[in-house]
Order: sequence, then C-alpha cells, then structure tokens
Amino acid sequence: MGQLRNALRAYAMDGHTPPEAVERLNRLVRKFENPDMATLVYLAFDLRDRKAECVRAGHPPPLLRRPDGSVSELGVQGSPPIGVGAATYESSHWEIEPGSVVLLYTDGLVERRATGIEPGIKRLKQALSSAAGDVEAVLDHVLVELAPEGVQDDVALLAMSAESSRGGPFQLTVSADPASLVAIRRSLEAWLADQDVARPVAYEVVAACHEACANSCEHAYPPSVEGMMDIQSRIEDGRLELAVRDHGRWREPRNHDRGRGLVLMRHFMEHVDVDSGQDGTTVRMSRPVRTGEPA
Repeated sequence: MGQLRNALRAYAMDGHTPPEAVERLNRLVRKFENPDMATLVYLAFDLRDRKAECVRAGHPPPLLRRPDGSVSELGVQGSPPIGVGAATYESSHWEIEPGSVVLLYTDGLVERRATGIEPGIKRLKQALSSAAGDVEAVLDHVLVELAPEGVQDDVALLAMSAESSRGGPFQLTVSADPASLVAIRRSLEAWLADQDVARPVAYEVVAACHEACANSCEHAYPPSVEGMMDIQSRIEDGRLELAVRDHGRWREPRNHDRGRGLVLMRHFMEHVDVDSGQDGTTVRMSRPVRTGEPA
C-alpha cells in the first residue's frame, strides 16, 4: 500500500488527471514482481469551482451529505480494481455545494461476512445523516455507530467539509515550510473565489501572498526550528487587506540569488509595509478590489 500511495501521489503531482493517474498506477502494479490487487477511490476537488472529479476502482462508493442532511452515494461509475488486468478508468464530475460533507471509507467499515456490504452502506448513510459538528465529530460518530469492538478488517475514513467563506475573513496558520506554500495558494484562491474577486486580480493577490510567505520560510527561522506563520485577509469598502506574520528572527538569505520578492509584492499590491521586530516580522499589503464580478 505504501508503494501504491506514493506512486499515485507522484502521478497526481505530475499533473495527470484522476483517470490518467489511476491507469498509470494499474500498469505499474502489473509490472511488479508479485502483482496484487487493490481498490481505491481518487477524488480531486477544485477549490475555486467547487467541482469534484472522482475515479472509483473496485471500491465502495463515496457518500455525499448535503446541507439539508440528506445522504446519497456519489454516482461514480465503477471500474475494475487495479492489478487485475488491462483496464480503462473513467471519472465522474460533481459540484459540491457549500455546507456539504464528502465521506470516503474502506470496506472494513461496512462489509460483514454474514450480510455482505449493502446493509453496512445503508447503516453508514444513516449514521452520516445524523452526525453533527465538524468533520472530526462526524468521523467519531460514524466510527462509534459502525465500528464496534470485534471488527476483523482494517477501517479507514476520510471526510471533507466544503464550506463557504463568503463575506468572512481569511485566516490560516501553517508551518513556515516551503511545503506549505501550495496549500496556502489554494486556500487563498478558494477564499477569493468565494468573495467573487475576478481571476486576474486574484492571481496577483495570491502571487503577492506567495512571495511574502516564501520570505518567511526563507528568513524567519533557523533550519532546526519548526516555526509557524499566520496569513490573514479581509475585504472592506472595496479594499483588500492582506497580512503575513511570522514569529522568528530575520536571517540573511542562504544564497545571493534572492531579493525579488518585495519587488513583486509592490508590483501586485498598491501598498506594502514590512514591520520587523523582536517578536517576528509582519508584511501588510493592500489594494482596491471589486467583488461581484465574473470569476
């Protein structure tokens, strides 16, 4: 499983669509010295468009709980498990409205030798519909209802809550590590989309934020220290304000091919201010924006 997860992750990071990535994984498994069979669900969710693309290879169907509490299976077309032979994998597309919860799970949660899998999926739908709270509480409730002591198979669950931040501020605290930059960009893009900020403007805001965060990753903390950085943004009276703050001490760059981040920030934003002190560095940026425009 570790080999398969890492291979699928590599195919996804190379930019392959879910069907392409799963087809490549299937070809890889068939070339193993001791090929085996495995099932999977691969779901990619576009934060800006709120659309999901999903491939189901011999795996139980994902479940979708809508804001009104109703639960249904995502009508994802089933394909053969990987490793059983040459196969073509197709994906299904869905729009996930704000307030929905998507649940992925392994068959160990729902399948029992005496009754099969269908009764377990029915019970899972009921448990998901009655669960309250955030996704952590949802997972706890589902496990209590469906995975009592004595279950023989492994059980794994993954839940995603699709929330809307329309009209609210953006707040994110992450590790000051270059690996966090992708998550920061995607989260900020989604928030800007919720505020109906046009794509060209959103691109510039995200680019400026990326440069400020990259500077924190580079300068704020020694390599041996795992520091954090805070990103906040809001829109008031037609003006976007963005702040990136770390809690470290400024360090000199590790090489001389640096120094263009501040130039880019000032190019994309109307106002940029850098405040460094004993408690860290805060970069504050702002620019006018118009909301309600086509994305």
